[in-house]
Amino acid sequence: MKKYFLLIKLMCLSFVDFSQGYKDGKLFLNENGSHFLKMTVANQIWLRYNDSNPGTTLYGFDKPSTTDIGIRRMRL
Repeated sequence: MKKYFLLIKLMCLSFVDFSQGYKDGKLFLNENGSHFLKMTVANQIWLRYNDSNPGTTLYGFDKPSTTDIGIRRMRL
């Protein structure tokens, strides 16, 4: 569970202005803008729904269907 919070924090940091020198996704390190850092995040997320066979149980309860969400790819 901790790794999910870390991923969420990293994704949120990409949208935060770090200083007045932050513009167009770049954090400028000097006055003339020749040195900068840029971070890009790309995600591919899967949402799944499954109709289970009759009699399928999950944690001891009958479950006719299941759903889940997952990160398939994440690039920084």
